[in-house]
Amino acid sequence: MKGTKGTFFFVALMVLVLSPSCGPGLPPGASPTARPSLWEGAIPIGEILAHPEAYLGREIVIVAYYRGWDLFGEVGHGPPLTRSDVAVADATGAIYIAPAGPEALPWGPSLRPFDPASTGILLRLRGTVERTPAGVLYLRVAEGKEVKGLPVGVLLRIHRQGGLAGFDQELMATEQGILYLLDRRIRRQTRVRIDPLEVHRVLGKLPSLSEPEYGTPVPDGFAYTLSFWAGDQLRTLVLHDPSKGPTPAAVQEVLEAVRSWFAMGMTP
Repeated sequence: MKGTKGTFFFVALMVLVLSPSCGPGLPPGASPTARPSLWEGAIPIGEILAHPEAYLGREIVIVAYYRGWDLFGEVGHGPPLTRSDVAVADATGAIYIAPAGPEALPWGPSLRPFDPASTGILLRLRGTVERTPAGVLYLRVAEGKEVKGLPVGVLLRIHRQGGLAGFDQELMATEQGILYLLDRRIRRQTRVRIDPLEVHRVLGKLPSLSEPEYGTPVPDGFAYTLSFWAGDQLRTLVLHDPSKGPTPAAVQEVLEAVRSWFAMGMTP
């Protein structure tokens, strides 16, 4: 079941993602024009889905996570051409891809379409937007490669695992304050909007955390794996909550915000 808050919200989402200059003011040092080189020339998947006629037959570039055989139900329908077609997703939407030729998707057997472990791999894909006679959009990929980074517009990605129920959840926070939350176990997605300043406040705490991991795991506790931009590079750190030992105040502030984001998106 998808938790997107209606058509109006989706249109507002696309306006924000594609027009950073019209969003609310950002804190000092958080310029919306300082974009990673990975995003150069790329567009969000949601823009294609929202305006298919504008992109049909055009060659475009997307940066998205591999999702195999739509393992989390993000596309929401079957493959467009063959049962071998796979899906990709970013913070704004998901779409199937199909190779234009045998060398178009050269990443080999490391990406298994039935394996959730492969769904955290990021791809940069160049291809042409096509549509089946039944009206299903897909990307005919001419070139693709595995990359390090985050999808277009995403400043922070958080993977939460653990807890009594064995949670496996993902959150992507965009530069304009859109949170995309995915519960991998129950295949549920939600998009909510928060003040973008809150995202940037959390990001402002992360540079002071120089260690790769904070806290000591406890039984049935959570591990939060945070991936974020450090200049043009991707940095990752792990926060344990709760922890057996003390943690810096900045860690506690980050965890407080992150907990509230997950609660906001995962409430039925």
